[in-house]
Amino acid sequence: MKFSLYKYRKQLIPATAVIAAAAAVGTYFAVSGNSQPAAVGKPTASKAASAGEGAQFVTKSKASATPSTTKGSPKATPSAKHSGKATPNTEASPKAIPSTALSSSSSSRSPYAWPFSWDSIWNIPIASTATYAAANITSTGTYEESSESDYDSVEPTFPMVSLQNARLASGGIGAVSVHGDPAMSANGEWNTCSAFLGADNTSVYQGQTTELTAGGNPTFGGVADVTWAPVDIEGTGTAGCHGGSGLSGLGGTLTLADLTQSAPIAHALKIALDGLTNYSSANGGFRWPATNADTGYNVSGSDAYYGGSNPNVQEGSLLALPKSISPSSFSNPTVAKLAQAMQDYGAYIVDNAGSDSNNFSTLITNYNAWSQLDSDLCSGDAACPSASSTTFASQLDNLIQDLAVVTNNTASTPGGGAIGGSRCAPYAPQFNDGSDAPPAVTVVNC
Repeated sequence: MKFSLYKYRKQLIPATAVIAAAAAVGTYFAVSGNSQPAAVGKPTASKAASAGEGAQFVTKSKASATPSTTKGSPKATPSAKHSGKATPNTEASPKAIPSTALSSSSSSRSPYAWPFSWDSIWNIPIASTATYAAANITSTGTYEESSESDYDSVEPTFPMVSLQNARLASGGIGAVSVHGDPAMSANGEWNTCSAFLGADNTSVYQGQTTELTAGGNPTFGGVADVTWAPVDIEGTGTAGCHGGSGLSGLGGTLTLADLTQSAPIAHALKIALDGLTNYSSANGGFRWPATNADTGYNVSGSDAYYGGSNPNVQEGSLLALPKSISPSSFSNPTVAKLAQAMQDYGAYIVDNAGSDSNNFSTLITNYNAWSQLDSDLCSGDAACPSASSTTFASQLDNLIQDLAVVTNNTASTPGGGAIGGSRCAPYAPQFNDGSDAPPAVTVVNC
């Protein structure tokens, strides 16, 4: 995560307990921006942030049954708070579109329930011309809790609060009015990458780490203070606060609606693997659409070191379930649903799980959905103690290891094919106001 102060450090669990979970809210949130300025923020304790760098994604390690294998999380000095006066929002009258969960069969969509343009990387389905290469992912288990989640609040019905230390459109730092999820809280520690919808119902402000008491005014501060310029929720939504890749902290997030609605998940997902085991340091450790790798990715002994040998697996890689594996082969309904999404849209590598010898993986979710996924897979018990629950949880880990790399995913061939060719699923439909209508597409069974 060369992006600056944000290294995804994986939570640890007993070796006998395989856990799967993820987080999300009842709408699929997203951010946009084709040409966004680099994140601006304070340096980490170990390295000063240089121009173009962003935040590292770091989680504190939790004690496991084998503490000798667990590294302590790196220390970081709290960043100083920026001073700045609140800047009034002077944009045009806000939009007000109901946010409801939508599926690929919908004729239109709310940008708050299903954000970004139809040609966003998060909305582009896998192409029928996609080429696959073995990823050879190794993972001893998956684990998720709120500390590994995104903190997204882009529902226009949420009350207005004042976001402190936000990056303003002018480039300065100050306070801005945003819609705040009254149930969301964050402790200012690693992995509190967040996105807030502005008062104009269009601009989205991203930053980390986040300090927030439920119902209060959020602040980008804590152990890291890194912010991004506001982006349009109807834009392409590529860049953002996942420091290991520079990709959006809002796009691709697994939401509560994704898990609870009967309709299929109709967007790409996000994933973090253990970089020490799986990520390659070749060519800078990242590929399109990522813009960077972790600071220390090529430094042996670093917590962020990439020790994998497969040059196709690195930050920004698009993983997908090959056509040869049927999503219905997974007996757990939630895993089968995730498998279908990964076959139709794939999952982008956006951060480093940093679990070292424990080698855990995680799906990236919004803060309030990981418990739902845990419930779906482990009957609400975070340790998955029963044989059946452990089997269900293991299915998600098996799915992750089944994923292959889409090797021809490029800016000109997103999802493995040029626009105009056939796809595994429809493009996202037009917005409710009739804008951003996608082109016709032939949908094939992948």
